[in-house]
Amino acid sequence: MSSLPLSTAIARLSLVLGVPGFLVLVVIPVLGRSTQRVAGLPLSVLALFFSFGLVALCMAVAWFAFDRHAPGLDDADG
Repeated sequence: MSSLPLSTAIARLSLVLGVPGFLVLVVIPVLGRSTQRVAGLPLSVLALFFSFGLVALCMAVAWFAFDRHAPGLDDADG
């Protein structure tokens, strides 16, 4: 496996762990204190549903941006 430049590794980790982690660990608990509801659902539940899509989007963007052309990922033998 080839080593990535530090800036690329930091960008990838920020995208894959930072954005979803911030959403789950900060935004959802803050919204959990709210009494607001949308379509009968609390805002924290809507944020949780939104986070599922956001995590998948972050993973897809990270793969397309950083790992798509990485050597050895297409080998069936490992």
